[in-house]
Amino acid sequence: MASPDTPPDFDAFAEGYAAGMENPVKQLAGTDAEVFIDLKAWHLLEDLKRRPLSHPAGPARLLDFGCGEGVLLRLLAARGFAGEMVGSDVSPAMLDEARSKWPTEASAPAWALSAPGRLPFPDGSFDIVAALGVLHHVPPDQRAAEWQEIARVLRPGGRCYIYEHNPLNPLTQYVVRNTAIDAGVVLLPAGETASGLQRAGLRVTLNHGLMYWPPKWRWAWKLERLVRSIPLGGQYVVAADKPCP
Repeated sequence: MASPDTPPDFDAFAEGYAAGMENPVKQLAGTDAEVFIDLKAWHLLEDLKRRPLSHPAGPARLLDFGCGEGVLLRLLAARGFAGEMVGSDVSPAMLDEARSKWPTEASAPAWALSAPGRLPFPDGSFDIVAALGVLHHVPPDQRAAEWQEIARVLRPGGRCYIYEHNPLNPLTQYVVRNTAIDAGVVLLPAGETASGLQRAGLRVTLNHGLMYWPPKWRWAWKLERLVRSIPLGGQYVVAADKPCP
């Protein structure tokens, strides 16, 4: 088993990546791996409708931080996101999977190989940065560098969305303990995520629970607004904006 200081080798999981769907609890909660991500794609776009960014003049530019095989970007495109999309990941094999699974090469996002603690983009490159289930794979003593990088590549007025497993939820703990790709990870509570973003100079504007019911119950997604202040959802989201000068 990997230790918290030894992140998993994502290249080894890339081919035929199941996103933890071998776990029986996840099989009960979702029809497939994509529905777990589609909930976040829906949430992100709904929040942008409700709370538009303070700029940009043209289409927004979005980075999927730790994009894996590119599922979030495919689902955002299917849901009508009209901006430019970029996916970055530390795993070359995962990026190869993302390229191979994109429907048409002409519409494909740019794919970029990143290094731990360093994104290959200039300052202020993106209006939106999304990270889905990425930071718990980063050893705790290395997370500060990732928060700083997310803040660095955001434009003033831009926003990041961090979706993470909720360590307060017992089912989440069970799934993580029994999923191969999560071996040795250290989950981070919402408070750690919020404080990390704040220390990086961002202003937290959203912090609530997510996934109170099986995500395959799409009809129940909107009902989560009624209970999201209870910190026991299977996951959570923290969003933070970069202040304008």
